[in-house]
Amino acid sequence: MKTFRVQEKGFSGFLVFLVIILFTGMTLGMSADGPEDGYKVPTEVSGTITEDTIWTQEGSPYIVRTTVIVPEGIRITVEPGVRVHFVQNQGMIVRGTLEAIGSSSDPIIFTGTVELPGWWRSINIQNQGSAILKWCEVSFAGTSDQGAILKSGSGFLELSDSIVRRTAGDGLRISSGYSSFVSENNRFLYNTNGVRVGINVSFFDLTSNFAGNSRDVYLDGGTINTSVKWGASSSYSLFISGDITVVEDGRLEIAPGSVLKFDQNRRLFVRGYLEARGLKDQKIHFTDMRDNSVGGVLGGQDGAMPEPGWWRSINIQNEGSAFLEWCVISYAGRSDGAAILKAGTGSLTLQNAIVQNSSSEGLRIAAGYSLFEHGNNTYVNNAIGVRVGINASFFDLTTVFESNGIDVHLDGGTINTDVKWGAHSDYSVTVTGYITVADNARLEILPGTVVKFRQGLRLTISGSLFAKGEEGRQIYFTDIRDDSAGGDANRDQDSTSPEPGWWRSIMIQQNGTADFAWCVIGYAGLGDNAAIVKTSTGAVSISNSIIHNSSGDGLRIDNAAGGFQLSDSSVVQNLGAGLYYRSDGVHIKASVFTLNGIGIRMIANASLIVDDSTIVAANQVDIQVDGGTISSDVVWSVPGDISLFLGGYTSISRDGRLTLGAGTVVKLAQNTQIRVDGELVARGTENQQVFFTDLRDDSVGGDTNRDDDSSLPEPGWWRSIYVQNEGSADFEWCVISYAGSSDGTAISKSGSGSLKLVNSTIANTAGDGLRINGGYSLFQNENNVFSNNTNGVRVGINASFYDLGTIFEGNSVDVYLDGGNIDGSVKWGAGGDYSVVLAGDITIRPEGSLEILPGTVLRLTQ
Repeated sequence: MKTFRVQEKGFSGFLVFLVIILFTGMTLGMSADGPEDGYKVPTEVSGTITEDTIWTQEGSPYIVRTTVIVPEGIRITVEPGVRVHFVQNQGMIVRGTLEAIGSSSDPIIFTGTVELPGWWRSINIQNQGSAILKWCEVSFAGTSDQGAILKSGSGFLELSDSIVRRTAGDGLRISSGYSSFVSENNRFLYNTNGVRVGINVSFFDLTSNFAGNSRDVYLDGGTINTSVKWGASSSYSLFISGDITVVEDGRLEIAPGSVLKFDQNRRLFVRGYLEARGLKDQKIHFTDMRDNSVGGVLGGQDGAMPEPGWWRSINIQNEGSAFLEWCVISYAGRSDGAAILKAGTGSLTLQNAIVQNSSSEGLRIAAGYSLFEHGNNTYVNNAIGVRVGINASFFDLTTVFESNGIDVHLDGGTINTDVKWGAHSDYSVTVTGYITVADNARLEILPGTVVKFRQGLRLTISGSLFAKGEEGRQIYFTDIRDDSAGGDANRDQDSTSPEPGWWRSIMIQQNGTADFAWCVIGYAGLGDNAAIVKTSTGAVSISNSIIHNSSGDGLRIDNAAGGFQLSDSSVVQNLGAGLYYRSDGVHIKASVFTLNGIGIRMIANASLIVDDSTIVAANQVDIQVDGGTISSDVVWSVPGDISLFLGGYTSISRDGRLTLGAGTVVKLAQNTQIRVDGELVARGTENQQVFFTDLRDDSVGGDTNRDDDSSLPEPGWWRSIYVQNEGSADFEWCVISYAGSSDGTAISKSGSGSLKLVNSTIANTAGDGLRINGGYSLFQNENNVFSNNTNGVRVGINASFYDLGTIFEGNSVDVYLDGGNIDGSVKWGAGGDYSVVLAGDITIRPEGSLEILPGTVLRLTQ
């Protein structure tokens, strides 16, 4: 290479010598009328110009022997058609004014004495110098200065309708600073760089053409701290050669149609303001320098193709803001992990843009309170379309996602402000870590949004969750492998399927509140054993929703304080209970519970009222009440076509009250007892009786144990209803069957509380249908039926039984009277068709009395 250059300079020197000899010979041979070949003696110029000067056509051509200097205050005017030839390594320095205005027919030529790139230096406009170059050609410059036209300082430059070609360096170089510059309708041909733009300098020219340059417009890296504008025709490119930072007071505007190509590993920092507003048919491109699909072909690429992660990012941070509209951002993501990063308090508007082929995220909204507007964008072939940091909102139902690894990635963490999530229902928003909505914070999810969870994750609500979808635009909370909504989020083309217990739950705790409408919650339950868990004191409402395929319960209400409302919803195919509540205050309306392990499960000390519009069917157990203590006012009321299964020993405390609605069927687990120290009210009607019966009794309340009649009820399955102490019970139009295990009775009454038994049937007891224990208990018995019991009624000493309207049938003994001492007022009586058997000696003490009603048949044992 060095040898070639030495030879080139020797040959060039010879050419200069030859030109001088020719000029001299021609001059000597000239006649007074001029040479026949039209040759003109060139005008030699050199050094410092000391007065305003005009280079005329008459004086053309001009030869610059040594560099011409135009000092401050001096003007050189060059007329149209003038040719200026520069000797090797010479040039022009303009600190005053250069005015070179040619015409289309008579352009002004600045060139070398030899047509070799880099022959002469440059036109160097510096300090306060200004220049107007119009209809000019500047060619073969660039030695030493590495540019043909250099502009620095505060003066003005206008370059228009001109050609800058064959420069060994930059055709035009605008040095860093605040220079004033206009470029229009120029042609930059076969230069190393067509135009090189220093930092803090604008280049805005949509009319100039570039051809054969290694780089069309070369932008220096550095810090922008003033207002700068870039723009070039979309046929060409602006090359980002180094990192560029727009600082707090800086502003960068990019013109529609501009194509910015980045050198490897470069990025654009924005701490001030970036404005890139393209148009629908004039998009702004930010891309890999090897991307030949836009902005032409940059030299030296050797056929290399663009690829994700070539350049770094547009990084908007601190108070920086950006407005990006009709932009295409491609092949970024190196090191920074995203094509566009937004952090800090400044704003970002991204509209009608395409973000594609990022090696990581297309857009990352960092954690914080950043202001963000987003609409009608497209994310294509990124590792992640959009990544949303904690405490950042992303809500855009208009944006399209195609072929990204993940559409929208939600970081885990704690939300402590108001946040909104939303995306079109064709795509999914993926929860990638535990998320907690703190007290006083609010998370809103827009209609149509599909939220998918990675395995084992939970959404915890200590503040407020507002998830109100619409009919036809449900909100989904589901397994990432669920392709039925939000597309193929894990990109496995159906090779995996969702399953119960993939993610944990929506956990509503502390003071948390939640409002769900038109939601679908599926495949949760891992660890938390429910899809939605309420332990909070706040209100929770669910309407028009579906809760399905939990590996535990669909809904678990551990604390109903604040209220829990479920309406017009379906709770289906959960392995545990559809609804399990362990606190009173749950309200259900017009909902469906089907294909669950248990339709509805609750503790004893909680009310359940199932209206006629609610369906509980085809569960392994439709309704289950866990045994326990009732210490408050509780109501159980279900339609007669289903049953309420009481799963264990249950007591009603002194302060408790249990009311059973008409038509309710209670089926009891084996050996279960109801003990009453408070109040039991079971008031049916003639057409809607209340039943207490064996779990296996399919004659009422359906096939509760789901065995298709393979088991039958039998006496002594469950224990009894044991009314004691001050406890009282009111049975009206009730049927009590198959009791007597251990206690040897169906209803046992002792103590001072009252018992009312009216229009009821007690049947198939392994023992006494009714036992009135010795004492002074208050007892009312009318129009009942005692059928197929060992004893219909057993009456303890000092207890009265008188009922002439009750029917006894199929009992071993109808009325069984215990022996002993009567020391109070006692009355016996039964219809003459039935037997009253005295089982032992009776002694009536002086203070006692015994009345036997007319028609009573009293039989004494041997």
